[in-house]
Amino acid sequence: MKRLLIVSLIFLLVVTGCSGVEEVDIEDEIITDGIEYTVANRQYYIESHEELMYVLYSGVKQDDSDFWCRALWKINPYGEDELLYETVNKNLSFRARSDNSMVAIETDQKLIFMDATGDIIHEFSEDELGIDKGERFSIVEWDNTSGTLWMTAQETYVVMDYITVDTNTWEVMTYHNPLGPTNDYDLDVETGWILSSNYPVFLDFDSKVLYHSGNLLTSLYLYNIFEEEKYFVASGFVNEFKPLLSSDGFITYQVDNQFYHSTVEDVKESGISLDEEDKDDYGIQYYTEGKVYLEDGIIFNLERYGEMDNIVWHRTWNGIQVGTHSTHSKVSVKNKRVYIVIDQSLYTLDYNTGETIWVTENVGASNTEQAPLLDKNGTIYLSSQFEPNLTAINENGEIKWQLSAEELFGIQELTLDGEVLSARVDNETVYNYSLEGKRLDSK
Repeated sequence: MKRLLIVSLIFLLVVTGCSGVEEVDIEDEIITDGIEYTVANRQYYIESHEELMYVLYSGVKQDDSDFWCRALWKINPYGEDELLYETVNKNLSFRARSDNSMVAIETDQKLIFMDATGDIIHEFSEDELGIDKGERFSIVEWDNTSGTLWMTAQETYVVMDYITVDTNTWEVMTYHNPLGPTNDYDLDVETGWILSSNYPVFLDFDSKVLYHSGNLLTSLYLYNIFEEEKYFVASGFVNEFKPLLSSDGFITYQVDNQFYHSTVEDVKESGISLDEEDKDDYGIQYYTEGKVYLEDGIIFNLERYGEMDNIVWHRTWNGIQVGTHSTHSKVSVKNKRVYIVIDQSLYTLDYNTGETIWVTENVGASNTEQAPLLDKNGTIYLSSQFEPNLTAINENGEIKWQLSAEELFGIQELTLDGEVLSARVDNETVYNYSLEGKRLDSK
């Protein structure tokens, strides 16, 4: 059967190709199903489903390089071959359903659906698909179970949105890319799972070199577009994961040129679930990896998300020893700086880049529900259930004063009201201090 298909294909391309293009002779060429194949001044893309083969032929007129055409043919070994669609000097791509009941064609900023007889049954313009100005859509794959066509909306080769067309109702749905603009991804259209990283798209070699010189951490995530579930999978420095996600939930990716394998279920069971509600008002999210009492400590991750829900930067701290102490505080943001206590040190980061501005050590283990407090002069105030219980740090990271007091052991909350710091130890006891650390009244 395969030999019959290939013979039929060769016969077709010998005598036809595109209108206005010289005859094509490919008797000595090898055509591979499911990939693009280029030879001389022509190109082929082939899909085969059951006994039919679809061939997209692209050719340039030998005596006129400004004339090029694309033609989509349906090859039937038991019947007549059929020219489904042809364009001149216009783009053309397609995907056929596995049961041959329908073909989706993308051309001239339109999406066209044809039935098994080659008749056009529906068309969409870019506006009807919800494509924004400056973006273009690209056909990805059919969900052959439900009859849904999946596409992407791209801006400068970067996936911005996923789009589906339900051919039972012709309903169009748009799903914003939740993992940020990237082309380092794979999609399972049957389940809606996306395996995607925050490795950027480079438009020139210099930008790639610059990015790699920064030795930044990139991360791989698993996200379900229907259920809005998100899981952390892996990290690597300036790493392109090249992820693969099979229809049976099998996951493959690369870190430092080594292959790793997992499954969707394993990631869900042992991975880190990232809830959108975990982000604070500044788009900052944090999570830990590993068990609290691991000998090598745990890994703490801090991320900032942009307006398009893309990851702007990602920071990681390894080997944090926790014991009975808290890992980190909440985050405070002021004057484009991010303040957070991690492993008994106060980190001040640049809000735009995530880079460390300065670090102040030995400030105590912060309560995970407590964020650093800042007064109008930029002084930062911290509290800890263990010594030192209170710490004041100036805007340059220098400790102004620290206070350890038996009465403050187990402090639950620190608040700032004007010129007064109030330390709540329990539901009934609050101790007040001046901004210089002097004890005032209590209640």
